[in-house]
Amino acid sequence: MEETIQLFGSQLSYEPVIENMGNFKLRSRVILCGMGGSALAAGLIKVFDPLIPLKTYRGYDLASFSDEELQISTVIASSFSGNTEETLSCLDRAIKARASVVAVGASGVLLDRARFLKLPHIVIPGNGLEPRMALGLFTCAVLKILEKKDALAELKEWSRSFDPHNLRKEGEKIAEFLSGYVPVVYSSDKNGPLGYVWKVSFNETSKIPSFCNVFPELNHNEMTSFDVVPNTVPLSKNTAFLFLIDENDDERIKKRMLISKEIYNELGFNVLEIVLPRSYVWDKIFTSTILSYWTALLLARNYGTKPEGVPLVEEFKKRMKD
Repeated sequence: MEETIQLFGSQLSYEPVIENMGNFKLRSRVILCGMGGSALAAGLIKVFDPLIPLKTYRGYDLASFSDEELQISTVIASSFSGNTEETLSCLDRAIKARASVVAVGASGVLLDRARFLKLPHIVIPGNGLEPRMALGLFTCAVLKILEKKDALAELKEWSRSFDPHNLRKEGEKIAEFLSGYVPVVYSSDKNGPLGYVWKVSFNETSKIPSFCNVFPELNHNEMTSFDVVPNTVPLSKNTAFLFLIDENDDERIKKRMLISKEIYNELGFNVLEIVLPRSYVWDKIFTSTILSYWTALLLARNYGTKPEGVPLVEEFKKRMKD
């Protein structure tokens, strides 16, 4: 996994190819169906440009959408393994509803169906990657489908000067701060997908509980759960907070973060601020992503957990099939 992190920049120069391009049509709205790491790229793209008409759906059968809605939509069926049952069910529904459909994956049933039905599809290079570690490849693939040529070119150009190794020492410091604690990651709402990537990295790589939430919503509910009394101290005493600080956030959000940190510190909780780069949005997105990778990997080593694989997920899938 360390090599995957070191070479992550090469993912950002990936040039996706849409097979069966003649059958591709980008419609006015886009829905990405996917689970786990196969769905994360859509969130990062919304951080890049919140106005892109892109929604993420995690579940079966596109049940939140009517046939009429799907008929004016492009549906991206995204599954690294190509065998995710939820995503395959969404593919079937999208085809039945006459949506414009594109498949993205490394292998499996999804691509087999796409080839058989002559659907547009992108084959991403698997190379033994964990789905959550293929976020650069998925991001490029989705940008290609969205016809964001300029964004792809900017990302490729930026990646030439991006060295993931430069973030390792900061990852070590964050891992040391979090050792023995359950990480809770807070960000502004617009950066919520970045916080979610941190949570997923801790869950899947470190094999530890982790949670995330966003300002200002958390100030109206979650924060009061840490207003402890003696009987509730054991429930939250092992919590530590990461605040993703973005200088481009609304001033009112920054004030909320400052006051929240003060209150949590007064209650005896540790808060670490992670200041995100402010000059360039791809820098912010992938600096945060790689920091989460390093921190989660180094925590896994500290705890003696195996960073590769998700055996509990695989056991769950096996029982679902039985």
